Amino acid sequence: MKVLKIGVLLAFAAALSSCEIPFALDDVSEPVIYVQYIPAGGSDAPGMRIAYADPAFGKDDGKRYSLSAGDVLISVNGKAMPLDDSQIESDGNMFTLRPGCRFAPGDKVRVEVKGHGVKDIHAETTVPQMPEIASVGLEKVQRDSSEATRVLMTLPSAVSDRDYYGLKTAIRTTAVSMTVPKMPPMPQFGPTAAFPLPVQLDTTVSVIYTSAGQIATTADINNLDLDGFASISFENGFISSGLFRGEPMMLLSSRRFDGAEYSFYVNSLDSFSWSDIDFDFDEPVLPDEPVEPVEPVDPVDPEEPEEPEEPEMPDPKILISSKQEIRLELYRLSDELYNYCKAQYLVSFNMLSNFGVTPPNFTYSNIVGGIGIVGAMSVTTSDWQTLSEFEMSAQDIMEILFPKTPGGH
Repeated sequence: MKVLKIGVLLAFAAALSSCEIPFALDDVSEPVIYVQYIPAGGSDAPGMRIAYADPAFGKDDGKRYSLSAGDVLISVNGKAMPLDDSQIESDGNMFTLRPGCRFAPGDKVRVEVKGHGVKDIHAETTVPQMPEIASVGLEKVQRDSSEATRVLMTLPSAVSDRDYYGLKTAIRTTAVSMTVPKMPPMPQFGPTAAFPLPVQLDTTVSVIYTSAGQIATTADINNLDLDGFASISFENGFISSGLFRGEPMMLLSSRRFDGAEYSFYVNSLDSFSWSDIDFDFDEPVLPDEPVEPVEPVDPVDPEEPEEPEEPEMPDPKILISSKQEIRLELYRLSDELYNYCKAQYLVSFNMLSNFGVTPPNFTYSNIVGGIGIVGAMSVTTSDWQTLSEFEMSAQDIMEILFPKTPGGH
């Protein structure tokens, strides 16, 4: 019976993958205006990207478009915002407008762009209410064969079906290193003698963004909710193409929350491990082949090679303390922004399409007459919380500075 079921499934998959839908590529649409504008409440003024998008299979007539401040109208709650040409940066057919507008939750934002030789476009959005983080908890847990940290984010109330969020995780590492000279000067002894020891301390701070849910307790990687899981890259006010670029933002709907809670792991290894792969690839052994004889050559006395100079080794640098901290950035997304982000994710990642059993991906846009997105968000951040900490003891530092000689004290 089991063999029969497998056979039926394989036949069904083969039938689906053999379906074809022919369509003509030369019947393409006209150029349209593309806009990406994401007003954010309670943050810096966002920029707007405007471009003239040509069809992928259309004929490029070499035409280059221009944009002036008079072509764009931004109104907030019905009041037009002043714009001028100094706020526009041009890069070919792509323009970046920095209008300097700041928004509050509840603001209704409307964007209109006049097209030159293409349709005029317009779109509207409403800035959502500011999200709140009630608490963030950290717990050391054992996951597979490694220790990890479980992060539990709790909101003030349970998430409803029409609430959409984005979550970014910032990891900050502060490291202090000590550089000790290989040959420190001999100390001078006496009641007034100084004891110079040129030890240098350096502090480095680095911040990286990591995925807040690739391995999540509400949707484990081994049993992934393909419809609920989605991640995009959001950085400096813009959504960038490519799944593994920039700063990842996890998209969260009610399906990803357990009531008011969302949890995930950091510093964790999945059940898949690199040790499962055998990287010891042996070279293939070929049968012996006859080798043509080589005529002997008279030996020539080689020139005496110059003795290479020994590279000067840098002074040793020793890590004496490090601290790793985590901060959550929670975004509340408008409906249209969430739908657009989800569509962008599916363009980059569609697991089932590898088997030929899914239709073409959908896209989403709320731009009337064009393409792109005018969607809004609000953001709040948590405090920095310590993930791990290391500090070398004073005794260990002294032993590094003044190592004991054999037979010495």
